[in-house]
Amino acid sequence: MQQILDHPRFIDCLSRNEEKEASRRFCRHDMTHLLDVARIAYILALEKPAAFDAFARAIGHPERGQAAKEVVYGAALLHDMGKWKQYEDGEDHAEVGARLCLGVLGECGYSQSEIDVIAEAIVNHRKKGKNRSDSFLGSILAQADVHSRLCCRCGGKSDCRWRLKQERLEY
Repeated sequence: MQQILDHPRFIDCLSRNEEKEASRRFCRHDMTHLLDVARIAYILALEKPAAFDAFARAIGHPERGQAAKEVVYGAALLHDMGKWKQYEDGEDHAEVGARLCLGVLGECGYSQSEIDVIAEAIVNHRKKGKNRSDSFLGSILAQADVHSRLCCRCGGKSDCRWRLKQERLEY
């Protein structure tokens, strides 16, 4: 996880998000959000031990453990790294993030199977219904992203369309 946090491309994307959201009155896609999503995603994974074990085996680990935790955290930390691009030209931040994460993860020592599953989870983390991946990681990442929002404490919630849209998602 620390290698991702120290990676120049990750830091650059986080800075670009911050720059684009400087006057944003709603939720921000900053380090606090990313860590909240990571922690919630890991809790959700732990709440499904059999599925988490199967996921770990599928990506080459004998069981859930530190290596599988790193995959969950990696996906969560990188899931919004393309948000700045969406602000610039409207390109889907999930698709941008899935592309941007490839180099970061490779340089941070993730295996190809881990990179593939993380990129798939990122590209699908905001899709709903039959367009969304049914992967274990994609599902917990999408749920964690929704649950990380503190809409109840937001001063702009009456004008926010995001929460209404997310409430219609089925998990």
